[in-house]
Amino acid sequence: MLGDTEQFLNTNDDRMNQVVFAGGVLYGGVNSLLSVDGTEQQGIAWFGVRPRIDDGTVEGRVVRQGYVAVAGADVFFPSIGVNSSGDGVIAVSLSGAQYFPSAAYVEMSDGRSSKFVHIAAAGKDPEDGFSGYKQFAGATDGIARWGDYSAAVADGEHIWFASEYIPKACPSLVSNTTPPCRTVNTNWGTFISAVRPF
Repeated sequence: MLGDTEQFLNTNDDRMNQVVFAGGVLYGGVNSLLSVDGTEQQGIAWFGVRPRIDDGTVEGRVVRQGYVAVAGADVFFPSIGVNSSGDGVIAVSLSGAQYFPSAAYVEMSDGRSSKFVHIAAAGKDPEDGFSGYKQFAGATDGIARWGDYSAAVADGEHIWFASEYIPKACPSLVSNTTPPCRTVNTNWGTFISAVRPF
Protein backbone atom coordinates (compact mmCIF):
# COMPACT_ATOMS: atom_id res chain seq x y z
CA MET A 1 0.00 0.00 0.00
CA LEU A 2 1.23 3.46 -0.82
CA GLY A 3 2.57 5.20 2.28
CA ASP A 4 2.71 2.05 4.41
CA THR A 5 5.90 0.76 5.95
CA GLU A 6 7.16 -2.65 7.02
CA GLN A 7 4.93 -4.18 9.70
CA PHE A 8 6.06 -5.19 13.17
CA LEU A 9 4.58 -8.17 14.98
CA ASN A 10 2.46 -7.37 18.00
CA THR A 11 3.63 -9.13 21.15
CA ASN A 12 0.62 -7.71 22.99
CA ASP A 13 1.18 -7.69 26.72
CA ASP A 14 2.06 -10.09 29.50
CA ARG A 15 -1.24 -11.97 29.73
CA MET A 16 -0.82 -15.71 30.10
CA ASN A 17 -2.05 -17.84 27.18
CA GLN A 18 -2.02 -21.24 28.84
CA VAL A 19 -1.35 -22.87 32.20
CA VAL A 20 -0.74 -26.59 32.68
CA PHE A 21 -0.86 -28.54 35.96
CA ALA A 22 1.61 -31.44 36.01
CA GLY A 23 3.34 -33.23 38.88
CA GLY A 24 1.73 -30.90 41.41
CA VAL A 25 3.12 -27.79 39.71
CA LEU A 26 1.34 -25.09 37.68
CA TYR A 27 3.52 -24.08 34.70
CA GLY A 28 2.98 -20.85 32.79
CA GLY A 29 4.86 -18.31 30.72
CA VAL A 30 4.42 -14.72 29.58
CA ASN A 31 5.95 -12.31 27.08
CA SER A 32 8.65 -10.21 28.70
CA LEU A 33 11.01 -7.48 27.53
CA LEU A 34 14.54 -8.76 28.16
CA SER A 35 18.05 -7.44 27.69
CA VAL A 36 20.13 -9.78 25.51
CA ASP A 37 23.75 -8.78 24.90
CA GLY A 38 22.78 -5.21 25.82
CA THR A 39 19.84 -5.07 23.39
CA GLU A 40 16.22 -4.98 24.52
CA GLN A 41 14.10 -7.57 22.78
CA GLN A 42 11.05 -9.72 23.35
CA GLY A 43 11.60 -12.90 25.33
CA ILE A 44 9.75 -15.30 27.60
CA ALA A 45 9.59 -15.39 31.39
CA TRP A 46 8.32 -18.77 32.60
CA PHE A 47 7.68 -20.24 36.03
CA GLY A 48 6.37 -23.23 37.92
CA VAL A 49 4.26 -22.64 41.02
CA ARG A 50 3.40 -25.36 43.55
CA PRO A 51 -0.06 -24.52 44.92
CA ARG A 52 -1.29 -25.41 48.39
CA ILE A 53 -4.59 -25.04 50.20
CA ASP A 54 -4.30 -24.39 53.93
CA ASP A 55 -7.43 -23.71 56.03
CA GLY A 56 -9.34 -22.58 52.94
CA THR A 57 -6.56 -20.24 51.80
CA VAL A 58 -4.76 -20.85 48.52
CA GLU A 59 -1.02 -20.26 48.58
CA GLY A 60 1.67 -20.82 46.00
CA ARG A 61 5.44 -21.12 46.01
CA VAL A 62 7.63 -20.63 42.93
CA VAL A 63 9.66 -23.85 42.55
CA ARG A 64 10.93 -23.38 38.96
CA GLN A 65 11.52 -20.32 36.81
CA GLY A 66 13.56 -19.10 33.92
CA TYR A 67 13.82 -17.02 30.77
CA VAL A 68 13.97 -17.82 27.07
CA ALA A 69 15.70 -15.39 24.71
CA VAL A 70 17.51 -15.55 21.38
CA ALA A 71 20.27 -13.06 20.50
CA GLY A 72 19.16 -10.99 17.51
CA ALA A 73 15.59 -12.32 17.46
CA ASP A 74 12.37 -12.14 19.45
CA VAL A 75 10.46 -15.07 20.97
CA PHE A 76 6.89 -14.59 22.12
CA PHE A 77 3.51 -16.14 22.95
CA PRO A 78 4.62 -19.17 24.98
CA SER A 79 2.65 -22.26 25.88
CA ILE A 80 4.14 -24.96 28.08
CA GLY A 81 3.33 -28.65 27.81
CA VAL A 82 4.99 -31.01 30.30
CA ASN A 83 4.33 -34.41 31.82
CA SER A 84 4.28 -35.22 35.54
CA SER A 85 8.11 -35.36 35.57
CA GLY A 86 8.39 -31.84 34.14
CA ASP A 87 9.61 -33.10 30.74
CA GLY A 88 8.19 -31.33 27.69
CA VAL A 89 8.45 -28.11 25.70
CA ILE A 90 7.80 -24.39 25.69
CA ALA A 91 6.17 -23.61 22.32
CA VAL A 92 6.77 -20.08 20.94
CA SER A 93 6.83 -17.96 17.80
CA LEU A 94 10.26 -16.63 16.78
CA SER A 95 11.04 -13.71 14.46
CA GLY A 96 13.96 -11.41 13.79
CA ALA A 97 16.27 -9.88 11.20
CA GLN A 98 17.52 -13.36 10.21
CA TYR A 99 14.18 -15.16 10.64
CA PHE A 100 10.78 -14.75 9.05
CA PRO A 101 8.05 -15.51 11.64
CA SER A 102 8.67 -19.15 12.61
CA ALA A 103 7.28 -21.83 14.92
CA ALA A 104 9.85 -22.78 17.56
CA TYR A 105 10.22 -24.60 20.87
CA VAL A 106 12.51 -25.10 23.85
CA GLU A 107 12.80 -28.53 25.46
CA MET A 108 12.20 -28.92 29.18
CA SER A 109 13.63 -31.63 31.42
CA ASP A 110 12.76 -32.12 35.09
CA GLY A 111 10.93 -28.79 35.03
CA ARG A 112 13.92 -26.85 33.70
CA SER A 113 14.27 -25.29 30.26
CA SER A 114 17.12 -26.06 27.88
CA LYS A 115 19.36 -23.24 26.67
CA PHE A 116 18.64 -24.15 23.03
CA VAL A 117 15.73 -22.89 20.92
CA HIS A 118 14.75 -25.22 18.07
CA ILE A 119 12.93 -24.16 14.90
CA ALA A 120 10.00 -26.53 14.31
CA ALA A 121 8.96 -24.78 11.08
CA ALA A 122 10.94 -21.94 9.52
CA GLY A 123 8.92 -18.99 8.25
CA LYS A 124 9.18 -18.44 4.51
CA ASP A 125 7.96 -14.84 4.04
CA PRO A 126 7.40 -11.63 6.00
CA GLU A 127 4.06 -11.04 7.70
CA ASP A 128 1.67 -9.37 5.26
CA GLY A 129 -1.77 -9.34 6.84
CA PHE A 130 -4.43 -6.68 6.85
CA SER A 131 -4.11 -5.94 10.58
CA GLY A 132 -0.86 -4.01 10.08
CA TYR A 133 -2.28 -1.68 7.42
CA LYS A 134 -4.07 1.41 8.66
CA GLN A 135 -6.35 1.42 5.60
CA PHE A 136 -7.89 -1.88 6.70
CA ALA A 137 -7.53 -2.20 10.44
CA GLY A 138 -7.17 1.36 11.58
CA ALA A 139 -3.69 0.66 12.90
CA THR A 140 -1.55 3.77 12.77
CA ASP A 141 1.66 2.30 14.12
CA GLY A 142 2.27 -0.51 11.59
CA ILE A 143 1.94 -3.25 14.21
CA ALA A 144 0.24 -6.42 12.99
CA ARG A 145 -1.70 -8.74 15.28
CA TRP A 146 0.22 -11.95 15.87
CA GLY A 147 0.65 -15.27 17.56
CA ASP A 148 -1.62 -15.34 20.58
CA TYR A 149 -2.76 -18.82 19.63
CA SER A 150 0.01 -21.16 20.75
CA ALA A 151 -0.77 -24.36 22.66
CA ALA A 152 1.13 -27.34 24.08
CA VAL A 153 0.00 -30.55 25.76
CA ALA A 154 1.50 -33.89 26.87
CA ASP A 155 -0.30 -37.12 25.89
CA GLY A 156 1.90 -39.65 27.70
CA GLU A 157 4.34 -40.30 24.87
CA HIS A 158 4.61 -37.01 23.00
CA ILE A 159 4.30 -33.30 23.51
CA TRP A 160 1.99 -31.81 20.89
CA PHE A 161 2.32 -28.10 20.23
CA ALA A 162 1.18 -25.43 17.82
CA SER A 163 2.48 -21.95 17.00
CA GLU A 164 1.89 -19.38 14.28
CA TYR A 165 4.36 -18.89 11.43
CA ILE A 166 4.45 -17.78 7.78
CA PRO A 167 4.40 -20.82 5.47
CA LYS A 168 5.37 -20.59 1.80
CA ALA A 169 2.53 -22.72 0.50
CA CYS A 170 -0.53 -24.57 1.77
CA PRO A 171 -1.25 -28.04 0.34
CA SER A 172 -4.68 -28.04 -1.23
CA LEU A 173 -7.21 -30.64 -0.10
CA VAL A 174 -9.03 -30.50 -3.45
CA SER A 175 -6.15 -30.63 -5.92
CA ASN A 176 -2.49 -31.57 -6.20
CA THR A 177 -1.38 -27.94 -6.10
CA THR A 178 0.21 -25.95 -3.30
CA PRO A 179 -1.05 -22.38 -3.61
CA PRO A 180 0.49 -19.53 -1.62
CA CYS A 181 -0.66 -19.80 1.98
CA ARG A 182 -2.78 -16.72 2.28
CA THR A 183 -6.26 -15.40 2.02
CA VAL A 184 -7.15 -12.00 0.70
CA ASN A 185 -6.51 -10.62 4.17
CA THR A 186 -3.55 -12.49 5.62
CA ASN A 187 -0.70 -14.97 5.08
CA TRP A 188 -0.08 -16.61 8.46
CA GLY A 189 -0.49 -20.29 9.25
CA THR A 190 -0.46 -22.58 12.27
CA PHE A 191 2.24 -25.25 12.52
CA ILE A 192 1.40 -28.35 14.58
CA SER A 193 4.23 -30.59 15.72
CA ALA A 194 5.09 -33.32 18.19
CA VAL A 195 8.29 -34.22 19.99
CA ARG A 196 9.08 -37.19 22.20
CA PRO A 197 11.26 -35.86 25.03
CA PHE A 198 10.73 -38.76 27.43
